Amino acid sequence: MLKPIGLERLQRTVDRLREALRSSAPAPAVAPDALQALLRQLGVAAPVAASAPAPLQWIRAAQGTETRLIAVDEVIYFQSNDKYTSIFLADGESLIRTPLSKLKEQLDPQQFWQIHRGVIVAARHVAGTRTDFRGRLHVKLKGREEQLVVSRNYVDLFRQM
Repeated sequence: MLKPIGLERLQRTVDRLREALRSSAPAPAVAPDALQALLRQLGVAAPVAASAPAPLQWIRAAQGTETRLIAVDEVIYFQSNDKYTSIFLADGESLIRTPLSKLKEQLDPQQFWQIHRGVIVAARHVAGTRTDFRGRLHVKLKGREEQLVVSRNYVDLFRQM
């Protein structure tokens, strides 16, 4: 809670800002160092440029009764499966408890494409696409029988194919 003196000072500052906004004169420039010092005095952390975290490289997943360490490069596609996410690999399937939306944030968007709200596919495993009699687009995977449906929201990824 602000002390009465603090309230008066805050009111004066607000009044000065309102007056400055009404006048056509540009506001005085504040040196970045002075601004940083003021933020420190107020106990406010200065904003730090957020750097994007490195893309996910390894995934710990359950496969039967074992826990397995999977290189992200081995993944063919991810599919949402109730509270879990299924990871499809050349040699089987594993489960993780991470929701697909959280997983997407950690994956490299150049290597993994979301093609449906519940499916993310590794781009290098896409062999091509086909359209069925209803006009829905399906992704064909290299070395796999299943074909994955592409939702209308993600069809634009494949327009050039």
